[in-house]
Amino acid sequence: MLYCRVDTVWTCTGGHLWWRRWSAPRYRLEGLWLEDDDLVSDFVIDGQELVATLDDFDQGVFAFVGERWQVQWMDDDASRAFRERQDIDVYQP
Repeated sequence: MLYCRVDTVWTCTGGHLWWRRWSAPRYRLEGLWLEDDDLVSDFVIDGQELVATLDDFDQGVFAFVGERWQVQWMDDDASRAFRERQDIDVYQP
């Protein structure tokens, strides 16, 4: 099972105590690889690797540890049940 979440991140580039200077925002994909509900690996992808990974998702595949896996998306109910079972918080707008 692969759980992925795309997030926006910034890097603090300077500042002191009450003010900060931040980089431009960028996207990254945070992934959790689970087998039998046990966490096997986690990873973060960004930059051009993120673009390539999302292109692979569009093609229905995911490359991980040297292998290509067929992607099968969960429906909303199955995804919600999985996140609840794994105690994964979902960002609320």
